[in-house]
Amino acid sequence: MIQSTILVIHHDDDFRSKITQGLDIPDYKVLHADDLESAMRILSRKHVDVVILDLVFTKVHNIDLIQKMMHDYPCLRIIVTALHSSLDDAIGVIKSGAVDFIQEPHGYLQKPFGTEEIQTAVRKALASPHPWMNRELDYERLLDTAVDYVKSKDYAQAISFARESLRCDPSRPEALTLLGKIEELLGDRLNALKKYRAAIDLDPTYQPAHENLHRATTDLHQRPSF
Repeated sequence: MIQSTILVIHHDDDFRSKITQGLDIPDYKVLHADDLESAMRILSRKHVDVVILDLVFTKVHNIDLIQKMMHDYPCLRIIVTALHSSLDDAIGVIKSGAVDFIQEPHGYLQKPFGTEEIQTAVRKALASPHPWMNRELDYERLLDTAVDYVKSKDYAQAISFARESLRCDPSRPEALTLLGKIEELLGDRLNALKKYRAAIDLDPTYQPAHENLHRATTDLHQRPSF
């Protein structure tokens, strides 16, 4: 019901195309960038669940790019890929916070980089613990953080934290209702209605979902409140 967004940051056109084709299933929406400037612009404007990052970019600046991205976008899962790398490279990116490291095949003797491999890596990344879980963030705190981001009009981060709370407990209706309100606020009324109805399916007694569904279907000019 909730589509995950994957951002592929890679300098090679063929590789980006191969990854995009490999993730061309209804569960995923794939974005791509061929440089860091474009990638950061996307991250600042859109919710992204997983970044697939070319190791080359981690060595461009004298900063720990992975830690910076995780600091700026705390819900992000990062998979690093490399055509040429050392064991130290692999250890380094995992220590920085990447959830996976994938060696890209090179040379005709190596197995091609397959659809199954990249889909497995993305599934594992999405299922990995929230990067902030060591800070003892639970469902309510994640949800409260999402609301705080809505109030500061950082909707991409608000969506990220609301989705994290949903991952934390998919049986509860509050996160779905909040996601619906954010989508409605951003003009995506159809998906907002789907979220409200899904929240009611989870808990038919949850009044905020009923109230938002009623408001959204009877008064097209009234905006959701937070």
